[in-house]
Amino acid sequence: MRYKAGDKVRVKTWKQMEKVHGLNKYGKIGNVYPFSKNMEERVNKNCVDRVVTIRKGELIKRNEKLYTLYSMEEDNFCFLENEIEEIIEVITPINRFEILDIR
Repeated sequence: MRYKAGDKVRVKTWKQMEKVHGLNKYGKIGNVYPFSKNMEERVNKNCVDRVVTIRKGELIKRNEKLYTLYSMEEDNFCFLENEIEEIIEVITPINRFEILDIR
């Protein structure tokens, strides 16, 4: 998985995703895990500059292909890796020995 829990990433806009994936017959982004206008509105309302924090990532299998699905801390959102525009901040775990300065 490309991203880890705690990483801050920017979600692509509706127009960016529609251009790449198109719309399905229900008017959602035609992706493996559909992205709706309601989700777009919630991202814009709840996430400053469309930046979200990854809670966890998991592999899902659809149509015999594996995809990485990321859930977010800010809301009950899930995004596929190709719906993320860029990484903003990587959170690296701190080594407990560095905290205690044990040598």
